[in-house]
Amino acid sequence: MRYILQGILLATLCTAGYAEGLVYKSGFYSSLGFYTGYYHYGEIDRNGGRVMRMDTAMFGLSGQLGNVTSFGLKLDATARFNYALGQYTGGILDPDNKDRNGKALRQPVGALAGDVELRVGYDLLHFLPTSSLFLQSGVSYHANRTEIISMLRYQGYLYLPIELEGHSQISQTLALSYGGGYRYLIFGNHFSQSTRFGFMDNYSVLQHDGFGALGYIGANFLTKDGGMRSVRLVYEYWSIEAAQGAPIRSIYTGQPVTLYEPKNSTHRVFLQYSFGF
Repeated sequence: MRYILQGILLATLCTAGYAEGLVYKSGFYSSLGFYTGYYHYGEIDRNGGRVMRMDTAMFGLSGQLGNVTSFGLKLDATARFNYALGQYTGGILDPDNKDRNGKALRQPVGALAGDVELRVGYDLLHFLPTSSLFLQSGVSYHANRTEIISMLRYQGYLYLPIELEGHSQISQTLALSYGGGYRYLIFGNHFSQSTRFGFMDNYSVLQHDGFGALGYIGANFLTKDGGMRSVRLVYEYWSIEAAQGAPIRSIYTGQPVTLYEPKNSTHRVFLQYSFGF
């Protein structure tokens, strides 16, 4: 086992040296960056009518750590965390008051979100010195917590990404980068703290029907001191089907009211800038 670990360490050091001064991922690589953009979340009822929407501006931080071997195998881990602030447009939920229930409501809203991705990939073009095309997959988790509004809501998606990621070198200091893929939903978990909104119970449910998608285009470039930078425009999408309803008791009447998580979609468009190390 000791010799195996020594061999892995030696290979990593060797490929890390090979990666120095390159404008694409090769050998050991790491990066830190930031991103900003638009985040939209919306829900529709069983008849196709709009239930609510959140339109926000977001700002976040990102980091990545990985290694590409000389024969084209890639392992990496990515983390992104952001906070979004904007407007909620929807209705009031108050089934005990027919005059108030469903009344239009607009108010500020915040959302704290994060993604953790673990992936393994293989470069289908590893025999070409100026291009790469990684076929990659792994396991990832997206989490989102809604804030400021009365009812605390948490959503999480455990998913399997199936992606292509590549680059095409234009010059010694510039490369085009691109990628995209499908996100297979393993399960989603939704929690609404309805006890803060006139009910005796909280609403918690698992979701199994839905999918996501991702696409981006950008560029990697070298600075005068040899450091690598990257900029990319990213689009992310989620579509999650309606969850099963559950009876939640009112604190005023004690009568059960069926709550359910409607069909929802998420759109995120953002510009990301990263510093390679």
